[in-house]
This record gives sequence, C-alpha cells and structure tokens, in this order.
Amino acid sequence: MAVILPRFIVLGPIDKLNYLSYIRDGKNTDGYLRFFEDQAENPYAKFEVELSDTNGLVHIRSCQNNKYWVRTKNLSLTGSTSSQYWITATADKKEEDQSKESCTLFEFISVNSAENTVRIRHVQSQCYLCLWRWSNPTYTRSVLANYKTYDGQSGDIITIINWSTLLILPRYVAFKGNNDRYLCLRSIQGHPYLQFVSGDIGDSTVACEIIPTNDGNIRIKQVSNKKFWRRSPNWIWADTDDTSSNNKDTLFRPLKIDDKTISLMNLGNNRFCKRLTTEGKTDCLNAAVESAAGLSRLTVEEAIITREIYGINYSIENARVYDETVLVVARTSASNYTQESSTLQVNLSYTDTSTRTVEMSKLGENWFKLGT
Repeated sequence: MAVILPRFIVLGPIDKLNYLSYIRDGKNTDGYLRFFEDQAENPYAKFEVELSDTNGLVHIRSCQNNKYWVRTKNLSLTGSTSSQYWITATADKKEEDQSKESCTLFEFISVNSAENTVRIRHVQSQCYLCLWRWSNPTYTRSVLANYKTYDGQSGDIITIINWSTLLILPRYVAFKGNNDRYLCLRSIQGHPYLQFVSGDIGDSTVACEIIPTNDGNIRIKQVSNKKFWRRSPNWIWADTDDTSSNNKDTLFRPLKIDDKTISLMNLGNNRFCKRLTTEGKTDCLNAAVESAAGLSRLTVEEAIITREIYGINYSIENARVYDETVLVVARTSASNYTQESSTLQVNLSYTDTSTRTVEMSKLGENWFKLGT
C-alpha cells in the first residue's frame, strides 16, 4: 500500500528507544544512518521527503548535512558479506536511474496505518532497511540494507513522525492566559500555586524553564523557586525537586493550537490545565478539563529580555547549491579515424571581476567614495 508522507519526517524504531540520525564523529563513517538521537525535536533527526519522477518512490535528504540517502558498500566494518551494505546520508545529488547502485530511490510500504509504521525498501537492490544490533557500541543500531525478506525481530519496522506536529518550545517561556495576565508563582494558603495575575513579563516569578523528555513530553521548572510543576490533587503546584520523569503528575504534553498558543495536558490525569477560580483560589492553574478549549489555551512568549548571539559556525561543507544551470563557454570538435589515441585541446577564456567600495566621512559634509 502506498504511503502518503509529510514533507519533513522523523523516524523511530519499533522499540521506541531513540530516533534516526547520522554518525558525525569526523571519521570515515560520517553520514552513516543510526538510531541514536534521544529527542525527536533534534535537528539532526529531521529528514526531508522529495518526490521522485516515479509514482510512489521518494528521495530522502538529511536537513542537517543536505545529503541524500544512498546504499553504501563497506565490508571493512563487519568483515561479513551478509552485513556489508549500509544506508548513509552521503549522496550529493539524487539519482533516479534504478539500474545504478548509486540510486537514491526508496519506497515506503505501510505496515500499520493507524500507528504510522512502515517498512522502507531500497529500490535498486529491493532490500529492506533494518536496524542492526551488534557488540560495537559505535555502530550498533545502524541501518543496513542486505536482505529482501522481512526481519524476524521486526528491526525493519519504522515509525513515521510528522515533523510539523512536533511542538518545540524555547528553553525559557512565559505563559499568558486569556485574561491577558501572565502565569506566576504565588503563595496561597501556604502552597506554591501558579496564578494568572502578573501584568509584567519581567516579573521574577513569571519565567519557566522547559525540560523536554525523550518521548516529546515536557517537565516545567519555575525559575524563581527552582521547583518543578506537580499536580496535587488537580491544582498545579511548583513544589517538587524530583528531576526524574517517573512521576506522571510532573509530566505535561503540550498541544499546539496555533503558532503562539498551546494547551498543556497533565499526564497524571490526562486532563488539560486551565485557569480556574474555586475553593478560595482565583485564576489558578488546574488540570481540570478533557478538551483543549477556552480557558485551557495559553499564549507562549519567550521569557528573554535581551539575547547575545556569538560563536556562530557556518557549515560550509554541507551547503546546498540551488538553481544550477549549464553554461557553455567554449565549443570544439575533432574526429579520430586511426587506431591510436588522440588528444584534443580546448581553449577557453574567462574574466575575473571584483568590486570594492569604501565610504568615509568627516565632520560637516566632507566625504569621499572610492570604487574600483
């Protein structure tokens, strides 16, 4: 069955331990695909699906190194001919020719549409991509394509996640309710409640720190008292030092409403948090409702007054070249009717032009401009 793929995807194995990325240790296996990324939101786990000229087939490109998936032969890693073909994100260009080993076409075959699971087949070889486990910690959970049959341990079953559905929050945020007030820490009846009462994002009790978990959920720490949010019993208090993800009352699942608005579901009772007034509390956060509507909707703002950006490194070696065109700069021809090899010389010329401009000013209106 043909699979309708989103433009950008994240891929996870059936054991749900991590996500697909590529090795980037500066050695000769750079670009080899491997399931080892802990978070789905990591940019190294993001891949783009590019449609082929052939219906149902696609090319897959890493959004980080801009290389296409290709089946690569490397016998040196294992020494076994049964595990010599690896899937790597190393091809500079797409290859549609299915007769070539450098073909970059892949086919996604549905396993369970409800769970978004698929098998992926390399078109030229007809081999299925499979998570491969072995004793070498550097290469275990790499992706190989050596067999045309299904894997007996389901290592060839892969889950597709639509990148656009992932909600990536800044590290420091402020939440604003539909009463146009920021959520902040307040002591009420001796407990650290979260109340929609502040009108100032610069209030020291407003900022929250987002700590993502590996499965896409989050934990939230109130910056002012360094305590994590916790449901008790349905009120949300900032009162725990527990740094693990074992207590569901401290876990939240963000649901994207639009580009600026979310709702937060507490996993302790699977209810969305809303602004609630009851029991002597006014406009406090409570995990109370089953739907993400009305008072459960929160506007997210980044709790940063100023930011300094420095130490930027441009990955020039992974740059993409767009809109390439063939430019004819010279033509010549020759015929060789002998049995001997012949040499043809092609002469061409080019002009290298550079322009520089320097502007300087002095007091008053005196200035000059130097151009070359």
